[in-house]
Amino acid sequence: MKPSQIIQLLVGIFLGLAVVGTLVGGASFLYLNRFSRIPEKPKFENDPQTSPSAQAKPVKPDPYAAVVIYADGLILRKQPAATAETLKVLTYEEPVMVLEISADQKWQKLKTETEQPLEGWVAAGNTERLPAQP
Repeated sequence: MKPSQIIQLLVGIFLGLAVVGTLVGGASFLYLNRFSRIPEKPKFENDPQTSPSAQAKPVKPDPYAAVVIYADGLILRKQPAATAETLKVLTYEEPVMVLEISADQKWQKLKTETEQPLEGWVAAGNTERLPAQP
C-alpha cells in the first residue's frame, strides 16, 4: 500500500468515527435532556380542593417605578398566564410602573410609561425597582 492510500484510509476512519460519535452524542443529549425537567406535581381526585374564598388575593403594593431588566424583550400579556394574549414586547430598560403582584408571586401587573399607556402582566423577576426620588 502506498503512503497516500494509508493516509486516506486513516483520514476516512477518523472522519467516519467523528460523524458517528457526533450523531450518538447528539442523540444522547436529546434523550437525556428530557429527564432534566422536573415534572408537574400530579393531581389526584382525593386531593383537597381550595375554595375560591380561601385562595389568596393578589398583593397590591403601593405602585412603584421600575425598569425592565430582561434583555431579550419582556412580553406584556393581557392576563397573568403564559398563554394569554400579547399586548406588547417591552424593551430592555424600558420604564414601567408596577401596580400589583399576583398571589402566587409569579406575575406582576405593569403600566407602561409611554404616550399610550398599557396595563398588562409580565413574569415576575424581570423588572428592577428604581430608587425613590425625593
